[in-house]
Amino acid sequence: MINLDRLWERACHELANFNGYHSPHFPTYNVVAVEDGRRIEMALAGWGKGSIRVTQDKNTLTIEGTLNQDLDLKGERYIYKGANGRTFKQQWALDQNVNVSADLKDGMLTLHLKVDQQENKKTRLININ
Repeated sequence: MINLDRLWERACHELANFNGYHSPHFPTYNVVAVEDGRRIEMALAGWGKGSIRVTQDKNTLTIEGTLNQDLDLKGERYIYKGANGRTFKQQWALDQNVNVSADLKDGMLTLHLKVDQQENKKTRLININ
């Protein structure tokens, strides 16, 4: 079973430490309880599949993003840069036998976490559909 209490505690902690529009927590995300497990929704507007890496190593789920943005291109200069493109790394502790799948659509990375008694414990890179 996915440890919902641990995910809930983390979400509450981050909400308590939210500091208005300039939250130090990037990217923002939701944790949703669904009938057959949990779903993590991560807001990544402007990010492509090639800039995001999702891995599962035993009971640790890691999402890493590296977005190379040139702030000043030929003939352009940002006056204000509100869209965030910084590097990030988020990790979640999972219970045993959790199968993770991922897809990226319309700037939302969605991770589906389901219990699978046959799940292998090896480190694996998760393809983003």
